[in-house]
Amino acid sequence: MKAETVNGWANRATWLVSLNLQNEESMYRAMVAFMESYEGSDPYRDFIRENGLDSAETAEGVSFSDPALNLEELNEMLRELI
Repeated sequence: MKAETVNGWANRATWLVSLNLQNEESMYRAMVAFMESYEGSDPYRDFIRENGLDSAETAEGVSFSDPALNLEELNEMLRELI
């Protein structure tokens, strides 16, 4: 059985995290600034750690470190900012 996607994202958790990060202007600007000088291979995790979001959650209760997150998609989201 094929996994169901949510609004083009791998799952609900990944969609909600991306939505929260991209829809808050200050967070969006922080991601763009971070990516302008980023040289690593795992931008999502590094951004979350650098900004102290390891134990934070979205308003819907999804952790920014949730094991269900599709890290490949979130890394690509960050890479597309620059």
